[in-house]
Order: sequence, then C-alpha cells, then structure tokens
Amino acid sequence: QFNCEETRFANEDPWLFMGEIPKISYQPHASFTQLGSLFEIGEGMQTGLNKAFVISEGSVRDVPLFCRPRIEGKNIKRYHLEKSSKYLLWVEDVSLFDKLPEWIQVHLNSYSSELRSRAAFVRGNCEWYRYTWPLHKDKYSENKLWTSYRNKINAFALDDTSYGIGLTDTTVIFAGNMKEWLSSILGLLNSTYLTMQYRTIGKMTGGGVYEYFKNGISKLLIPNDILCSRQSDLKDEMVCKAIREFSQVRKLIEDLPDPMSREARKLYLTIIGLIAKEITEASKLAKSAIDKVAEFDECIEILTGRLYGVDYKKCKIDEAD
Repeated sequence: QFNCEETRFANEDPWLFMGEIPKISYQPHASFTQLGSLFEIGEGMQTGLNKAFVISEGSVRDVPLFCRPRIEGKNIKRYHLEKSSKYLLWVEDVSLFDKLPEWIQVHLNSYSSELRSRAAFVRGNCEWYRYTWPLHKDKYSENKLWTSYRNKINAFALDDTSYGIGLTDTTVIFAGNMKEWLSSILGLLNSTYLTMQYRTIGKMTGGGVYEYFKNGISKLLIPNDILCSRQSDLKDEMVCKAIREFSQVRKLIEDLPDPMSREARKLYLTIIGLIAKEITEASKLAKSAIDKVAEFDECIEILTGRLYGVDYKKCKIDEAD
C-alpha cells in the first residue's frame, strides 16, 4: 500500500520539484524561466543520405570551406567534445554544382541516383547535391551547446567554433543574445539536479536512456536572474584567482551569502559560469585533470543546490537505471 496525497495544479505550466526527497514540496516556477524561452534549441541538420556527405578524415580537403568536422552524438561528453574522425561535405553555400571542386563533383556524382531519389528533392525542396534540410544554417556562427539526442544523464558541451556540423543524432542550443550566460547554463545543465529535473520531463526509451530533444530540453527551468542583461561584476581579483587555483574554490563557496537577493543569485550564476569554463578547459587535459574536474564538479553541485533550494548531497542519479 502507498500513502498518496492529491495535488491540484493551478495551470498546465511546468512545476518544479523542490525540497528534500521523499518530502517533496511543489513550488510554481514564478522564480524560474523555461530554457526554451531564453535560447533557440533545435536538432542537427538533415542530409537525407548521410553516406553521400560523410567522408573520412583521410579524404578531407578544403577545410572549412567545403569540409567541416562532424559533431557526433556519441562524442559529446559532459563539458567536452571528443574529436571525431568523420567530416561532412559542406556545399550549402554553392549555388551551382559546376562551381564545386572537381573532387567533390566526382564524389557526389557517385551517389547521384540515390540523392535524386530523396523525397525532398522530388518535391523540389532542395538541390540534388545539397542537404535536404540544413537546419539553423544561419546560426552556426554563434557559440552553442551540444548534446546527444539520447543519453542516460545530462551531458552538454560548449562549442565556440563556427564550423562543426551536427546531424540528427544531436541537439543544439544556440547562444543568440545570451552568449554572456552560456557557460552558466552549461554548468547548470550538467548538474545532477538538472538531470533529475529532466527525468521528470524527457521520454525514457529503455535501458535508462532518455531522449534529449527540443521539446523536452526547452522545458527545463532556469533561475529568472539569468534574464538580467549583465552578469555580476566580479571586480574582486581574489574571486577569479580562487577559481583559477581550484584548491581555494571550496573556501570561496563557503563564504558566499545565501542566494536570497537577485544580486546574490546573479553572483552564483556568474561563478557557475566561470567554473564551467575551467572544467571545459580541464576536460581537455585527460587524466591529469581528473581531480580538478571532480572538485569543480562538486562546487557546481553545491551552488546549483542552493539556487534551487535542494540539498545537493541528496541528489543522486543512477546511470544504470
């Protein structure tokens, strides 16, 4: 038997689980904003015939004009994009097939029959030698966050280049006019609590794997204070020094005020962003940075817990679920 209590919600807007588990209280999202209201979120581009556009690293030429690295879902880790050995032909900026380099013409002509059989080409929605749907093409110059379209936990990584291309096994968050806050969002999204939050939103496909599509990610709730036009002004060099010298970060966090005021919450979000940048850099250094990443990771968990009013020590996820 189970002890159940009926709860009536005022409207259909998302609600956020707050407080300790199992004593869960419900608070409306008056202090939070849906991620999709802050950033444009979308899926990767659609080629209609991946094998015609994917080429191996050994065949690559003319980067990034006609060849661009492929960002694969399996290579997207928390804070880090692993290098892929695959590249994609990039022909979306060429108006006529005859203007493409000869080696690309030869390559695409070998798939001509299949490319011309794609439904989008038959409908007249694309040229035979181009992608069927180069989604968000005009936004790829922006900084962005990538995640795999399927994963067991939240795993987002920053991409500050303008030429990596993701296909339908990825989901992307574009910075837009929120570039200043992108690292703060990265830190929040990779936290244990936001993973727990997503598990109340996303669809589980089996084996503990969840779908990370726009419709789900856009409903994640972010503190309203991120709507402020500027981050907290961290003029105190001691703050930046403490973050650079990660052994001092815990002391810095212990001395922070409770996030009651808007300025205090902005400060928390700013520090989360600075720490997320450090983790991103440390994640590129392989084994030598494992301890540093773990220390920084826990600091973000503490700060996120305070912002959302939860005890980070009680936020546990099981990747084997």
